[in-house]
Amino acid sequence: ADYIGEYKLVLSKTNYQTATYDNVAIQVVDLSGVQTLSNKTLTAPVVNSPVVADPQLNGAMTGSGVSDDGTMADNSSIKVPTQKAVRSYVAKQIAMQAMIISSLLPDDVSPPEANTTYGGLTFANAGAWTWSDFESWLSGVAWRFVLEGMMTTGSASAVGLNLAYLVAGSGAIAGMVKTRRKNSTAYALNSLCIPEPPNGHYYKCTTAGTSGAGSLVFNTLSGSISGDGSVLWTEQGASFKNLAYSVTAPANAYQRFEVDSASLQIPANEVSLGDRVYFAIWRDSADAHGGDLVAVSLKIQPVEV
Repeated sequence: ADYIGEYKLVLSKTNYQTATYDNVAIQVVDLSGVQTLSNKTLTAPVVNSPVVADPQLNGAMTGSGVSDDGTMADNSSIKVPTQKAVRSYVAKQIAMQAMIISSLLPDDVSPPEANTTYGGLTFANAGAWTWSDFESWLSGVAWRFVLEGMMTTGSASAVGLNLAYLVAGSGAIAGMVKTRRKNSTAYALNSLCIPEPPNGHYYKCTTAGTSGAGSLVFNTLSGSISGDGSVLWTEQGASFKNLAYSVTAPANAYQRFEVDSASLQIPANEVSLGDRVYFAIWRDSADAHGGDLVAVSLKIQPVEV
């Protein structure tokens, strides 16, 4: 028997896993024996080769046996993935398959042309727009647009790609205006437009006339007026935003390349589960590449952030 303070600890001579402390039966955990523990709280335990039946874990799991890798690249048979890792992995596996690029809707003013040779859409070097939409099936993720394409001429020069997008939640959809303002164009009263590139707002013609010969920087304050030749435009509210990315194409004609950049990624805090996302893929008419872009594949990828 050993004394601890004012109390005596009595160990069983036949089983050192049982004892009495202050005349109360207790359980003693030894360092090498095999025993069953019931209703015990382990603080920061290090467990080697455990056999655990019906465990309850109250707190964070850490250590080399826990993996936060959403790619599951280790392909381990002994590591435990975290909830975040599983969510990231599954989200990538159920990512929208490559869309049939020819199913994208052509723009009314500057549409791409169907390319029957390569099964895609041709965006001329003068610029072109195409439209579609999707419903968000996850929350808390960003949405990246991944494009595969090729150029009709060989030139290692820049191609300007853009993503215009509008997120619509429940209720009426506002700001669904796709018509871009053009130079030297007659506009009737109450005509609607967005700038090119979009600036997140749309505008109504409140004084009819003809737009100016040069580009226009629109005012973005609510209800503000922008003068444009003899036209006056009044800001009406939120509309399409724009993301831009410049990629250097391969030096060889018809060499496939992929555009996979965070620059063409809608931020996670803008899209909720079930939102409808309307978008346009368009080529900058002012980019440096003289060839046409043939887009052959488009994927929409949820990205954990």
